[in-house]
Amino acid sequence: MKKLIKQTGILFLAIALVGLISSCEATKNASNAQKGAVIGTASGAVLGAIIGNQVGSSKDNQVIGAVIGGVVGGTAGVLIGNKMD
Repeated sequence: MKKLIKQTGILFLAIALVGLISSCEATKNASNAQKGAVIGTASGAVLGAIIGNQVGSSKDNQVIGAVIGGVVGGTAGVLIGNKMD
């Protein structure tokens, strides 16, 4: 139960961080592909780490899940951003 509460807190923190970053002046000049890559990578890494932690008991699963989630999320973000541009 404590693990679920901690992971939920981390997820909300990541969502808040993405919200704060998206309001910066530098992101207003970025293309949709660039914005999608950043948001996809961040959210994919967080979700991948959570899933990796749930699947296995070692810390390696969490790291591998974060890396795979970041790559998949970033790729999906770029592709969706290109379609929006």
